[in-house]
Parts: sequence; C-alpha cells; structure tokens
Amino acid sequence: MKPCLFILLLAFFGCKQIKSPEKKVEPVLADILGDNFQDPDEISCWGIGEIEFDDNPESLTQKIGEENLTTDSLFEEGMHEGFVTKVWKGTPREVVIYWREKIRPVRKIAFMETRHPSSVYHFSNGIRVGTTVNELVKLNGGKEIGFYGFGRDYAGTFESFNGGKLAGNIPCFGGVIGLDSLSYATIQTDLLGDHVINSSQLGSLVKKARLISIRIKGDA
Repeated sequence: MKPCLFILLLAFFGCKQIKSPEKKVEPVLADILGDNFQDPDEISCWGIGEIEFDDNPESLTQKIGEENLTTDSLFEEGMHEGFVTKVWKGTPREVVIYWREKIRPVRKIAFMETRHPSSVYHFSNGIRVGTTVNELVKLNGGKEIGFYGFGRDYAGTFESFNGGKLAGNIPCFGGVIGLDSLSYATIQTDLLGDHVINSSQLGSLVKKARLISIRIKGDA
C-alpha cells in the first residue's frame, strides 16, 4: 500500500473512534414532577392547600389528624348559625372551614377562609392575605372593586369585581378589606356605614387598605 494512502486511512478510522463529549443536562423540578406538581400552599376553587371541598370530618381526621382540628359552634348576633372547624388553629397554616349544616352531623363544606396575618396560602397569581387594594385593582384589569363600608357588620367584605378579570379568573374568590388603626383614625365619613363603596373612593388609602381575609366558596 502506498504510504500516502495508508496515512489517509489511518486518519479516517482514527476520527471515527473519537466521540464528542456529551453535554450533561441537569434536570429541573418541572421536568421531574411534570403535570403532577402542585404547590401545597396554593388556593384554588378546589380548596386551600391540603383542604378540599370534597373533604368531610372523617377525611380531615385521616388527612390532618384529630389533634390539629378544632370544631366550635358559630354564633352571629347571638344566634346559633352552624359549625366551624379550624385546621392548625392559630398558626400561619390555619384554615377555617364553615359547614353547610346547622345541626350535627356536618358533612358538606360551604366555604373556607384563611385570615392569619402571616398566612402561607396564596392564589397562583400571587393574591394572599396582605395584598393591597391597589394590587387587587391591577389584577382585576383596572376595574374597581366594590365592598361594604367600614365600621359596621360585614365591613370591608367584597361585593363586586364590577366585571373585571378576577370575576372570571377566580369565580370562587371572596374576601375582606381592612385598614390599620392609624388609617381608621383619619378615615373620611363617606367610607363608613352599611353601604357599598368602590376602591376609587379610598383615595390615598388604596395603597394601605389590604386583604385581611380570603374566602372561597364551594360550587362556584
């Protein structure tokens, strides 16, 4: 074999045996968990965190443990209105369950609430206890939010999203707006009383008024 031809063949087969190093791809959490990933602290129209509308006293006991459940009678204006169960009472993971039944046994959840000032729970869009009215209006597509005036029963309770995005995106969403004591001291009289007010009426307080309770109702 001619020397030149031998050198070319050697070079060819030598190159065939050399493999380019494979690039190492680090797995990410979304790839590992796929569609099964669920934030354990997320609020949705299915429930709050681990608590779901399909739950009943027996399933809650199995899921959470009897030692983490506290059930009491609910009274409004001195009248017995039913029963509430608090899960992880007094902690940032507290969830308050309001039962449909007014007499025992209770079986069906009417609505749930999270109201601890340091609550860990949140909607996927970031809404949580402590979200300002100003932020809520932005998430509502700029539409005003209507709620009951301060200083009376149901003070700050949502009344309407006025056709904004939140009404369609989170149909189960309800809540209560509150003010700190300093803001209450300077509040204008038209914000007080048993009537509906709109977020625009808050003026400079729109950045101080905050969500102090999130409620989600069943069968939304």
